[in-house]
Amino acid sequence: QWARKAKIKKAICGLLFCLLVVLSWLSVSRPLTIRHKRALLPEFYEWVGRQTEANALIIERDNSFFVRYYADRDVLSLPNDLYDADRQKLLVFQRELDGILKRGRPVYATGTGIAGFNPEFQYEKFMRTNYHLNFIGHHFIESWHQGALVSRVGLIPLYKVELKNL
Repeated sequence: QWARKAKIKKAICGLLFCLLVVLSWLSVSRPLTIRHKRALLPEFYEWVGRQTEANALIIERDNSFFVRYYADRDVLSLPNDLYDADRQKLLVFQRELDGILKRGRPVYATGTGIAGFNPEFQYEKFMRTNYHLNFIGHHFIESWHQGALVSRVGLIPLYKVELKNL
């Protein structure tokens, strides 16, 4: 009787262990498979480099390293504040950007560069109010913000920023 119960317990533990292994593998296999075939974050910024002039500035936020490395472009960042778009800082940024555009240097913005990390899309509203954002295209990108085991893939746009004729 005791030997039979021990065998049943051993079988249940074995099945639970196998289930744990299979479920663990399933949770990591999709991100690993995608990353084995594609490197979407670097590919996005390589695409940005192909879409823009060699002297272009790219408005980007926390992926600025990827712009510099994969697109080989300089970066211009909006003021970074998680909770509020400080009007004074935006005016300083606007004067800087206006000067760059008036001198004829091309400026582009990624969707994450103008929309990320701001309440109520204040930065995007600021950019759309003060500049023409001409859609160049969009490309797949993977967000690495959620950690290595979470795969978030989406389309991110690229815009050419131009002065509005007032």
